[in-house]
Amino acid sequence: MKEPGRRLRAFAASVCTIESLSRLVDPAIADFQKELQDVRSRGSAWQSGRVSLMGYVSVVAVLAVALCRDAFDPRRWSPEDRGSLRRALLWSAGSAVALTALLVSPMVHATWAITTAAEAAIPIATALGVGAAVIGRAVSFRTAVGVFAIAFAMSLAALVNTGSIRPLEYRAHHEKIRQSRGAGEAFGDSEMSIWQLRHEIGAARNTDTYRLRVYNYQAEWFMIVAPFLVAVPVLSIAVHRRLTHWRFVLTVVATYLLSVIGLVLSRSPFVSDEWVMTAIWLPQTAVFVASFLALLTLRSSRSIA
Repeated sequence: MKEPGRRLRAFAASVCTIESLSRLVDPAIADFQKELQDVRSRGSAWQSGRVSLMGYVSVVAVLAVALCRDAFDPRRWSPEDRGSLRRALLWSAGSAVALTALLVSPMVHATWAITTAAEAAIPIATALGVGAAVIGRAVSFRTAVGVFAIAFAMSLAALVNTGSIRPLEYRAHHEKIRQSRGAGEAFGDSEMSIWQLRHEIGAARNTDTYRLRVYNYQAEWFMIVAPFLVAVPVLSIAVHRRLTHWRFVLTVVATYLLSVIGLVLSRSPFVSDEWVMTAIWLPQTAVFVASFLALLTLRSSRSIA
């Protein structure tokens, strides 16, 4: 019989420092194995299952603590880690501001135009930031965590902008147009927050506007998750081999193309209304899961400094 916790121990050895492994993870696994062995010796199958489940949960919790300790303790960050994180942060933030300024027409001085430009700039800026951190360099676990954190922060910024600020600005802009025309038109999809649009999708089921609203809703969510969705496959390649410029470009382009395929499915007559919301996310989910599993296979030879 295989010892319980063996796979967790192997994974912990690939992502934790030797100090965290010996002080935190190994004692937790040893206690789990001893308690499970004592229960099995008494022949209680139900107790054995309960102890096994609780033991794995406790070991995973300890492993999470060890990973956070290794990743966020500034004393453990090497100069290379700090440099990669600094490049990712500067390129992401700087590119977002620069691209937003470039995409806004100099003839338009309106907040709605700025928020629309920022919506397109944030995913591109995140990709540039991730590339600046990992291209041509060995990626440590701490660098990967830092880049993940930056991509997550950019996704949160996109959520605030795309999900709330931009619709409000569009609504204010269109309201002025309606008042000038004396018309009382209903709000369009671009004027609704992402939560309002989700509600309207339910109300539009079995109508002609259902597919269009599903497309608009999922397109907004794609713009929100794009920063994080790009970071995962790029890092999954970078932790195994040095990422060249062409590999980086191919990875980003392939990720975006798969996401576009998902959006196209919402307009396909071959996908029923019952499955359209699920089908859209299949390509993105496949990319994310495959890339995340690839990250889990990294080894300590160069992924942990």
